[in-house]
Amino acid sequence: MKSKQTLFYTLLSLLLATSLYTYGESSETATKGSKELEQLKALEGQWNADSSKMPGKTYLITYEVTSSGSAVIETLFKGEPFEMITIYSDDEGTLAMNHFCSLKNQPRMKLESTSGNIVHFRYSGGTNIDPEIDAHMHALDLTIIDENTVQHEWSLFKDGEISIHQIQLARIP
Repeated sequence: MKSKQTLFYTLLSLLLATSLYTYGESSETATKGSKELEQLKALEGQWNADSSKMPGKTYLITYEVTSSGSAVIETLFKGEPFEMITIYSDDEGTLAMNHFCSLKNQPRMKLESTSGNIVHFRYSGGTNIDPEIDAHMHALDLTIIDENTVQHEWSLFKDGEISIHQIQLARIP
């Protein structure tokens, strides 16, 4: 009797393991996002960046595709004290982002529009932010110039005004 139970549980375990492996494999290959998310996936790798607000120094930016292709992690100013993370993913078929800012807040932005090679994001909420008072990133225009050149144009809301911060990225071969 014990050997039949052992055999049953062994077969059940094998079936479960095979099912989970197959599920993981098929979900990984089946994940295709919005056109804009697919554009961001193509940025995977390392980039050098020059910032309009911090001239004279080059910074490291990385893009990593994660979660079975359903998200892209952007690390801005990698290794610096003001390093930031932005996670891009689709929200009901529309590209959205969560930006974990060095200002110690987390603005969320949704795709507002695209025009040609420019993806326009606008503020849609956040944590640790009173959007009427607190300094926060309020918009991003991301321009994919070509496969090796990208420009970020961040709009910072501070003291009731918007200032623009540009970052020029060049792919590291």
